[in-house]
Amino acid sequence: MKILKSTLSIISIIIITIIFVILTPSFWKNRIQDQLNKQLSQRGDWEVKFHKLNGHLLFNVSIDSLYLSNRNSSNVSISKVDMKLNFFKSLFAYPSLKYLKLTDLTTNLYRSSKSIDSKSDPFELKSILEQKMSIDRLYINGMISIPEIKIINDFVFDFDGKFHIDKNSIDLDVNRLFVSLDSTEFDMQLKDSKISLLPAKIVCDNLNGNIDSLGIRGQFIYSWIDKEEMKIDLFVDKYEIPKTFFERLPLQPKFSALETEVHIQSDLKTFEGNITLSNDLGLNTSGNISLTNFENFISIDEVKLEGENASLSMNGIYQKNGQFNSSIKLKDFDINQWIVDDMPTDLNGQLDLEANIIESRLQEIILTMELIENKLYKDRQVSIIGTVDYVNNYLNIEEPLELSIGKSKIIVTGASNFKDEIYNLDFDLDNADVFIINNFWSDSLESGKATGNLSVSGTFEDPDLNAELVLDDIKYKNFILESFEFFGNLNKKGDYTIGNCQLRIGNGKWNDESFESGVVDLSYSKEGIEIQSAEFKNNMDFFQLSGFLHSNGNGIFNRLQIATGQRYIINTKPVEFTLGEGVDLLQVDLGENELILKPFEFHVNDGIITGHLSLTDEVDGLLKVSNVGTDIIDFLIPDDLIINGQVFG
Repeated sequence: MKILKSTLSIISIIIITIIFVILTPSFWKNRIQDQLNKQLSQRGDWEVKFHKLNGHLLFNVSIDSLYLSNRNSSNVSISKVDMKLNFFKSLFAYPSLKYLKLTDLTTNLYRSSKSIDSKSDPFELKSILEQKMSIDRLYINGMISIPEIKIINDFVFDFDGKFHIDKNSIDLDVNRLFVSLDSTEFDMQLKDSKISLLPAKIVCDNLNGNIDSLGIRGQFIYSWIDKEEMKIDLFVDKYEIPKTFFERLPLQPKFSALETEVHIQSDLKTFEGNITLSNDLGLNTSGNISLTNFENFISIDEVKLEGENASLSMNGIYQKNGQFNSSIKLKDFDINQWIVDDMPTDLNGQLDLEANIIESRLQEIILTMELIENKLYKDRQVSIIGTVDYVNNYLNIEEPLELSIGKSKIIVTGASNFKDEIYNLDFDLDNADVFIINNFWSDSLESGKATGNLSVSGTFEDPDLNAELVLDDIKYKNFILESFEFFGNLNKKGDYTIGNCQLRIGNGKWNDESFESGVVDLSYSKEGIEIQSAEFKNNMDFFQLSGFLHSNGNGIFNRLQIATGQRYIINTKPVEFTLGEGVDLLQVDLGENELILKPFEFHVNDGIITGHLSLTDEVDGLLKVSNVGTDIIDFLIPDDLIINGQVFG
């Protein structure tokens, strides 16, 4: 009995050993290769070679350097193959693998010579589909190139998922798929999606992933039965135009995040479909899109978007070297629905655009505008006409830029260097708002209109101004002026200004004092402002002043004459003074700040006033008066006292 058991054990071990050896792939390497080549030759003139076969069919099998070739020049190369067989399913049902990993796969596939005229199945998928097969887990990375299918050419990819062949299709259940075009920056990542390859058709259901960082959902169908045909239905998640797209431009608008829905049908030559855009700013617009793909460029035949009363239509050409030109027509277009924190607008007109897009950045742009705006100023229409170009940080106004607001008009010519931050602009103003002047002046006119010429040059930080202007209805500090003329040039140099200007002033008022006319000549230097002459007249009254105001707050009036009514005042020697911090002589609003008049002497009619004063919201100092009327020094007399006469003392 023991001998029988021992014999059976030995026989079992021998049988198991034989089976184990038989199931060792390396033992059958040459036979496996010959058998595969026999099967492949029957299916399309393919031949397979591999360098090394390791492992065991009950466990893991690996193949080094597998190479498939075809007489029509097609080839498939795989650096390494790792797999594990579903042994019993493969033995009793159909070929099945628990996993298959193909490392560094590269292909170059062409239609077979047998099916070169077959439009329904040019790659002989039917012969592949005759055999059912499944792979529970498939890993592949490498590059696929099928020159005869334009959209599958030089695709770099990395796949993780399931693989299944039945009589209808090859199905891929995608856990993760990364695809990129080797010749471009295009890339796509999919997850939890399904891809089916049928005779002459690719179907992608339940697409879920990203294209160039755009979140997408939808489906994709591509077929080549009678002619190449593609259908795309996509929903694109919220997407913001990258800041880097505008980083080479002086203006960098912040576009709102857009949600996009796209439906397109194409034969890879023409693309027709519709698009819907929406965002959190109230934008809800949809319309048609029509493109034609040529060898070196894409023709934008029509892009038309409509929403409520607004519309945008565009056509043009995008060359594949990055050059782009288009014509855009706007109707009741609201920029506020596209750009964050912008003003509501109602734009109508046309934009002609030429641009150059390099490395996903807008590098150069030429813009011709003919626009009318009706919302920014409720009672005034705004129009913009002109051509500007921006190349290599240099903004040039090719055709005069004309801006009209109601009856106001501004014509701008010149250029600006945004790299070195230098202006060279000319403004021809016709009844234009003074905000134009305020943009280049450290001080500000509160209101008014300007007519004439303003030239701006120099750096953005310290521009130089040269102007010949007539200004009307001006409010500046305590001055209200019906009109005045400005002639001069002012050059900003850091914290000081140099230059000269002359003001010819019409009717106006300073505080409660009215005047009919005035002339002021000023000279600016590093040391301060020289008042060469300041003269104001009102009927028989006049005011005359000359002097110097130093940058440190000290000043001197060389000549001061005032004639009003029956009074006449003149200084007999220069009047020196010091301004406290924040004191403005034009506003005479001292508060807690101090104006100090150093020892002075004035002749008042037939009398004399001498002394020194410190003025804030109170008066402190010493006055010596001789034969001076009480009306001259009434600021020292309490309001409840009425005193008339001549004062001595």
